[in-house]
Amino acid sequence: MNDQGFKNQIGINTKTGFVYGGNRWNCGTWMDKMGSSDKAGNKGHPTTPRDGSPIELVGLSGTILAWLIQMNKQGYYPYDFVEASSGSGEKTKIFFNKWLNRIDENFEKEFWIDQSNSSEYVNRKKNV
Repeated sequence: MNDQGFKNQIGINTKTGFVYGGNRWNCGTWMDKMGSSDKAGNKGHPTTPRDGSPIELVGLSGTILAWLIQMNKQGYYPYDFVEASSGSGEKTKIFFNKWLNRIDENFEKEFWIDQSNSSEYVNRKKNV
């Protein structure tokens, strides 16, 4: 991976609740392999660069949040929120139930791909 692949901004999109990060030069998840073929022309380039919000990470986030909410209700986990810090040092509480609701409200809208979907998370090949 080249140096640009290590320069990432990672966080949570407050509008959608989706975890995001990466760039086109890094391999964002375990499924993203660095290309190694001179013949295919992908040597040194991520084969599947999914910068943004990979669906498996968003799905996993939702599953974990649902589990934490249940563990909190049953008394096994004492917290119902996390505290996030901004670049300026300002702290914000993010409640698990509100975070999960945001993911639920946006998941299908952002990841369901049909001909009318114009989400920023959908990559399409243009028909030439």
